[in-house]
Amino acid sequence: MNERKRFNAIDVLIILCVALIVLSVVFRGHIINFFSDQENLTEYTVEFISEPTKNEVAAAIVNGASLTWTEYDCLLGSITELSTEKASIHSLDSSGVLHTSLSETESTVNGKIKVFAANNAGCYVSGSHFLAAGMQITLKTDKAQFTVTVTSVTQAK
Repeated sequence: MNERKRFNAIDVLIILCVALIVLSVVFRGHIINFFSDQENLTEYTVEFISEPTKNEVAAAIVNGASLTWTEYDCLLGSITELSTEKASIHSLDSSGVLHTSLSETESTVNGKIKVFAANNAGCYVSGSHFLAAGMQITLKTDKAQFTVTVTSVTQAK
């Protein structure tokens, strides 16, 4: 009845594994930063054109604003160049002739964004979100949200 239990090598290994799991959960942020290769980020210039947006939204998009990529909720970068112009309205009349006019209530925004991303045979924002020309993404600032089409992604010189 009074048998004394002894620790063996398996017990020690189990205790070490549990301690390692607990430490990895506690320090997961440091472990991710250590293996994510943050110091090897490459600067990219991303050019975009927005879909027609209300003039109030276009006015809230300013040079130097930080942009968040809403689909992934990650910081994309900051606007370095910006231009706004009235949106074009295209319509067909009854005889099939195409007419183009400028909107008084909507604008398109053209711009460039400075992005720091991993260069792994492409531009990977936050290390895992691929960004390329032709993609349609939704961006937001602290004052506005708008949809853009990426027209080019080039590595900064």
